[in-house]
Amino acid sequence: MSEVTASQLQDRSSNIILNNTNGILQVVQGVKTGHQAISGGSAPEYGVALVTDMEVTITKTSPRSKILVIVDMRVAGTSSYNRQEWILMRDGEPCFIGQGQNQLDYQNDAGTNNCTGRMPVNSDQPATSMCSTGCWFLDHDSEELQSTMTYSVFAGDRNGDSTVYINRGRNGTTDSNDTICASSITAIEVA
Repeated sequence: MSEVTASQLQDRSSNIILNNTNGILQVVQGVKTGHQAISGGSAPEYGVALVTDMEVTITKTSPRSKILVIVDMRVAGTSSYNRQEWILMRDGEPCFIGQGQNQLDYQNDAGTNNCTGRMPVNSDQPATSMCSTGCWFLDHDSEELQSTMTYSVFAGDRNGDSTVYINRGRNGTTDSNDTICASSITAIEVA
């Protein structure tokens, strides 16, 4: 009996197809095809709540790899309130937030303008209107963290006076004019 031992395999174009040490190592995705309504203030520490099905757990295959997180959302809100927003979390803590504030400020001050994205809702928009919002976040900190991480999307209105709708307009889900969409979160381990 013969045995073939190789540390790497290449295709005819010299692309490494086994034991790849560069490029994409794995992809994990969560897709939300249903709809959800989140009223502000449902999670007291942030004023936002988990968007169901928008959570992925990835276990790194290399301690030096980084994680690229891509969020793609379809959202709507009520009226013209300015705190309808969403946050990308890593293991339950904000990991990609704006306006230069630190995490402690975000947790303790509901008036801080920290979020990953906001829903550009205007009071004159039709009730069926939605916007697309998302981010691409290369998590350099993942090199210093544990090998398994959970990325999730939280959304809501931190003023607590309106509602955020995921994958639908604010009219409801049964009207013939309402469009039902899908949202996703993708975590890609890159070497």
